[in-house]
Amino acid sequence: MKKIRPFVVLVLFFLLAWHVFGDSSDATFDFDGEEIDAPPGVMIVTALALVVAALVSPLLIPLAIIWFFVGRARRNRLKPNLS
Repeated sequence: MKKIRPFVVLVLFFLLAWHVFGDSSDATFDFDGEEIDAPPGVMIVTALALVVAALVSPLLIPLAIIWFFVGRARRNRLKPNLS
């Protein structure tokens, strides 16, 4: 049973993705005079990805700088003194 569980979860995820992305009912949206048509799942996922990217991007740059300096300090602290 334990070996089958990941396979079942993968199949269910595939079926969910197929329903969201591969559904034949297209949705048409009009943004500033430009007509966009795609499956509704694709539109929702794209919109969510853009919102998350806009919110997370400004936070990642300071986090990367802090991570760099903390790692550098830790590396220098753990380095044995050879003198």
